[in-house]
Amino acid sequence: MTSSWKRNTIILLCVSISLTFTVDGETTVNPNSENTLLISHNPIEISSDEDFLVFPGSGTYEDPYLIENYNITSSTSFGIYITSTTKQFLIRNCYIDVSHTSILIENMVDGGARIENNICVSSEEENGDGIVIYVAKDVLIEDNICSNHESSGMVLVLIYNLVLKNNTCYANGDSGMSIAVIENGIIYENKCFENGEKGIYMGGTDAILYNNTISRNGEEGAYLEEVSGSAIMNNTIEGNGLRGMKLDSTIGCLLNFNLFKDNKVRGLFLDDECERNRIYLNDFLNNSLDGRSQGRDEGRENYWYYEGGKKGNYWDDLKGDSIYYIEGKANNFDLYPIEEQVVLEGKESERTSSLIFEVFPFFTIILMIVYYETKRNYQQIIDKN
Repeated sequence: MTSSWKRNTIILLCVSISLTFTVDGETTVNPNSENTLLISHNPIEISSDEDFLVFPGSGTYEDPYLIENYNITSSTSFGIYITSTTKQFLIRNCYIDVSHTSILIENMVDGGARIENNICVSSEEENGDGIVIYVAKDVLIEDNICSNHESSGMVLVLIYNLVLKNNTCYANGDSGMSIAVIENGIIYENKCFENGEKGIYMGGTDAILYNNTISRNGEEGAYLEEVSGSAIMNNTIEGNGLRGMKLDSTIGCLLNFNLFKDNKVRGLFLDDECERNRIYLNDFLNNSLDGRSQGRDEGRENYWYYEGGKKGNYWDDLKGDSIYYIEGKANNFDLYPIEEQVVLEGKESERTSSLIFEVFPFFTIILMIVYYETKRNYQQIIDKN
């Protein structure tokens, strides 16, 4: 996805495996759901509220229609297809192996969806994906595995209120997760690795990107395009084929407590349309095979340090210098590089908590406000988890 996204800027303050599965017979066990027996089922198509009536539930937040414990293995294009509905539904504990898209949901502007604990594998057709959602609101996607799709593990577009938690997307041909035009999103504790191109793509999206592991993808670990006012914190981004993270036309974002490690070309790259981004209290370790700067800045008015606290980033190639030069036409510097790592091998160091309070005096208050506001907005969905 490279189209320009037209959107209003909403400033957000942020906080804070592989499995082998073999189908054998009429019933199988989903290893992702505590030995639940799965029942073979034909592909499911729902195009009106009435089509839900064959499933248990009443379509409310408290009692959603339930599509659960099915093995949908078929040569058809879609495993579960839902469109033009206004009810609440839950897809849970299913194994889906079809030729194109495992789960496709579109035009769901009045209902709500929860997709939990499913395994979506092996689409064979070009552009085949795992979980795809177009035009929806109030969506929770949690604890799913999407792997070996010709295109992406997940494609999520035009969603209002999205929680994307603890999913694993790996070995997909394009991206692990492709997320575009999301308003009010929280993307946290996901794992995206060994995808052909990008681990996570975000375009025109208001989202908190927190505590994800993005590793060993073919090109960028994370690619952010036309993202404004978002917070990217506490992510581990390592071993990617080109850059750990690329920011394209991204404005006013905050990057803290991230680990950029062993990315081949660059740890972090900002293009010439990036401006007013704040990048400090991150670790940069061995992110350039050619010995160049681990960060590159082609934009303007981006800050690689926090002036108030005199804190920059940790660079393992500082070599005793008092400042760190950031390559690129911005001619930028980290004026206050720190001497010790903030994050140690993907874990918070003992220094992290004290640095948070030193740099963000009201961090805990902000964290609690974000947490409880999010919990309130999604309470009727999350309470059922």
